[in-house]
Amino acid sequence: MQTGVQISSLRPMLQTEDQVCQTFRHLAGMGVRHVQLQWLGPQISPAFIAKTAEKEGIHITGIQDFFVEIQARLPYYIELNHCTGGTSFTVSRIPESFRTPDGLIRFADILKTLQDRLAPLGQRLDFHPTAPDYAPVYGITPVDLLDMQVPGLTYCLDLYHLACSGIPVVPWIAGHDNRIPVVHFKDHADGHLVPAGSGSIPWDGVVAACMKHGVRTALVEQESWDRNPFLCLGEALDWLHQQIDQESRRNVRH
Repeated sequence: MQTGVQISSLRPMLQTEDQVCQTFRHLAGMGVRHVQLQWLGPQISPAFIAKTAEKEGIHITGIQDFFVEIQARLPYYIELNHCTGGTSFTVSRIPESFRTPDGLIRFADILKTLQDRLAPLGQRLDFHPTAPDYAPVYGITPVDLLDMQVPGLTYCLDLYHLACSGIPVVPWIAGHDNRIPVVHFKDHADGHLVPAGSGSIPWDGVVAACMKHGVRTALVEQESWDRNPFLCLGEALDWLHQQIDQESRRNVRH
């Protein structure tokens, strides 16, 4: 299971070309080799982002943004993923306007159409649920409906949103065996985001479940912070690597 960073964590440092160069250089210096793209300055060309990542030895795993943003600028996001070599095209959050039974069916149809458009380009559609997407709408959970309506749908699973929805994390991962290629490790304490592993989310068994059920990429994420964000991401990565190492040693012993 490869590790890396969801770069949305560094949004204020990604709004100009110079900032992108400095941020990618800093991440590379931390040993980060895998990055998911989100919230870079919209005026920065995909070609420039791709060139900068290649120069620093960083592999772009894919892109992510909210559904409404992707719908408004779909050609840009497809080009961004293509130029940077990303294979995961992640759509996040079901808009409020679709939160009816009929609306959810329409949303599923849009995802299926997008899935069909991306597949010939070598890009896989992943859906990133947020906490409201796990809340029932007229008796059905939106994520469950998407499971039924979008064949082969895979997930970029944000463990923070899943945990905050009140759903047990490990059973959910097990119930979606080999359908969660990407996970986000994010944590909170006292209403604030903190480095993964240092907050109140119960992580027991989560890394083991990810490794057992086909997760290929684990990304740390923290979109707000009260100190140096690079230090926060570094702490989260250190913790995640320790968890993976412990689980790997446990598997060898067994």
